[in-house]
Amino acid sequence: MTDRELPEPTPEERELSRKLRELAELEESLAGRELALATLEAELHVFQVQYLETVGRLYADLDEIEAEIAEREAFRDPGNTALIERAEAARSRAEGSADALDAARDEEPESPAAVITKDRKTGLPLIECKRNALPQEELTPERVADILLSQEVGWHVEAGR
Repeated sequence: MTDRELPEPTPEERELSRKLRELAELEESLAGRELALATLEAELHVFQVQYLETVGRLYADLDEIEAEIAEREAFRDPGNTALIERAEAARSRAEGSADALDAARDEEPESPAAVITKDRKTGLPLIECKRNALPQEELTPERVADILLSQEVGWHVEAGR
């Protein structure tokens, strides 16, 4: 049987073929956007670390200097409760800034949304996602067979035009 002997596709088959092509295009677009998102998230993390190291450290240093000044003022006038309270608040702020800086430095970076490597056997791209696919999204052998069959039907429909 040749391609010319295939029966004319029904309107439903043509619509299904069109929808499957549209779905494939949308899935490809989504994959590209997810990759772009993962890239932006990684870049944002790098920026946050750099910001913390420069600006965060400067704020922690500033809070420490302000605490030392307030403590010296309170030391010079031990009877002034307002200065003592100000010195205690400044010291608390300085300790909080230092603790936050230390905690942020120790924090593990969040893994990107997806890691793309190359399959050793086939050389094809292998995408390792951060989360498992939803059951309706998972590429089981049955779903792959359905996708390939739908794609083949679409090709036959286009060839018959």
